Amino acid sequence: MRVDSKDKKIKDIFTKKEYIIPDYQRDYSWEENEEIAIFWDDFLYFLKSESGENFFLGPMVFRGDNGIDSSKLEVIDGQQRLITLSILISVLVSLFEKNKQPDLAEGLKEYLIFRDLEKKD
Repeated sequence: MRVDSKDKKIKDIFTKKEYIIPDYQRDYSWEENEEIAIFWDDFLYFLKSESGENFFLGPMVFRGDNGIDSSKLEVIDGQQRLITLSILISVLVSLFEKNKQPDLAEGLKEYLIFRDLEKKD
């Protein structure tokens, strides 16, 4: 098995990707006062900083037929962060819809809904 390490933007992680969570993965277990609080504090710090640096999520490990460029990826490590990001994006979509900003909501929905555009029915 070949292992590649690549820096990815959040939009690249979510765009045109389908993630498979294997049965052996643990259930989502991040606690609000522990891991989620740390994630949120890091995220807010990043948003407020003017350093121009990228937000580091930590390592995530995926397996796919064509490596990280596969459209279908099995999650080996990073499931908790991937799900937390999905929840955050879902909340932002809801807030944008509630505040009558449908363009922003629809733009973010593209990161949450996988569409297999190459599949021929």
